[in-house]
Amino acid sequence: MKLFLTASFLFLYSLMLNAQKKNSFNLVIGGGVSYFFNDKTLHRRIDNTGLIGINYIISNKNQTLSFNPGINYQINAYHSQITAWRLIHINQNLIHVNLDVLMKINKRTLLRVGLIFNEVFNSTISVSQTDVSGRAYYSYGNDELEKGYSVSKMQAGFTIGLSFPFKIRGRDQKFNIKFNQLVSSLVNSDYNLSKLLVGEDVKALSVKARPAVLLIGFDFNFRRIKKKKTEEEN
Repeated sequence: MKLFLTASFLFLYSLMLNAQKKNSFNLVIGGGVSYFFNDKTLHRRIDNTGLIGINYIISNKNQTLSFNPGINYQINAYHSQITAWRLIHINQNLIHVNLDVLMKINKRTLLRVGLIFNEVFNSTISVSQTDVSGRAYYSYGNDELEKGYSVSKMQAGFTIGLSFPFKIRGRDQKFNIKFNQLVSSLVNSDYNLSKLLVGEDVKALSVKARPAVLLIGFDFNFRRIKKKKTEEEN
């Protein structure tokens, strides 16, 4: 939980430095899809991810540049094809920390760039199968599936994207489109499954695989804009 403690300290430090400024916390929700473009040896399906958390925005006086650190609970679900009807599912549950900078392009658009860090605290592995008709579905998991799986608990990468501010009931909100790219590995060694275990010899994850993630989400601001704001700025 080192990332959680680091992010918590960052939030508290930001609050102390910016107590008199009009900065604020935001509730963050989002989801998206990912793919391993750099590793063609894997039999991939489109993967998915979801997150919920908070961030804290620290703006300069004219709000053209903002620091936007955040911490989220995130689930990354990876799928590898064993056969046309059978998949191996690897879900990584993690604490996700992002250190984003927001740069104002115009009144309605912000450029978002930053660094991301993940700390994986739990993984689940299962196999699912659908019959030829697509009507019957079942899944199973056991200790044998986890043999040979060595997760890389610390992961890092970068993010780039756009944010579109809007207002609801006197509060600033943001619609976000982000592209996250991990530069570190998901596993410490290739994760292979044998024919005796799942019916085919298959490589589920490789050391060189680096997921690229497209995320769509919202930042919901907790602070209501005061009606006198325009008068104070003038």
